[in-house]
Amino acid sequence: MEDQDRLLGELAAVVSERGLRPGDKMPPERELSGRLGVSRNTLRGLLKSLDARGVVIIKPGSGTYLRTSLAAVELPDRKSPRAVADQLKAAFLFLPPILCKALQTSSATQIDDLHACNIALSQAMCSGNPHEIWAEIVLFFRVIVRGTGNSFLAETVERIFSIDPAFVARFFQADREALDDIFAGHVSILQTLRERNHGRISVLTGQYLLSLCRALESGGFSVWDPVSDDKPAAGTYEE
Repeated sequence: MEDQDRLLGELAAVVSERGLRPGDKMPPERELSGRLGVSRNTLRGLLKSLDARGVVIIKPGSGTYLRTSLAAVELPDRKSPRAVADQLKAAFLFLPPILCKALQTSSATQIDDLHACNIALSQAMCSGNPHEIWAEIVLFFRVIVRGTGNSFLAETVERIFSIDPAFVARFFQADREALDDIFAGHVSILQTLRERNHGRISVLTGQYLLSLCRALESGGFSVWDPVSDDKPAAGTYEE
């Protein structure tokens, strides 16, 4: 969290020094990564997060453009177990209607992009690297929500899946069965978007989130408080 805050502060300093205003183009990635002292992949992760929250806009082939001030941006606490549990529990409330909206606006190009995401996810699962797996999971949902054209929904998805890499490495130790369930969820969600099947999308999203929770639990992290939480019953998302 401290590193993310530092990067955001240094990026804001660059914007201030250059006198950049909304609509202005940000410096090139090579220059920014050198100024911030990070790899270009790390910089891209930060910029994608800001893009999802409507702070900047990334235009492939053109560059990154400032949309609003960086001064008031606050990054979520991504390490706290309680914060992560709250994010995942909130996902059960917010992600199904977001995907319902995405279903109404999905395009053939977006479906192709999601298919490519699933191929990349399959490859990441073969590697067994939890960071790569999580990154591909997040990208899948970023592509879905991007099609809605709604920056608030994009920010909501970003906050749901914005979990610190150190936390992912510690707890996201999914076994083969858990990975198969997650991948099957991606395939089913993609097929439902392709068919524009309104009747199935909410149920599939709930089932998918339960599979993510099980994967984290296999690493020793409990999403649900056994005393105070109302964990979805086993049959809640049965079709």
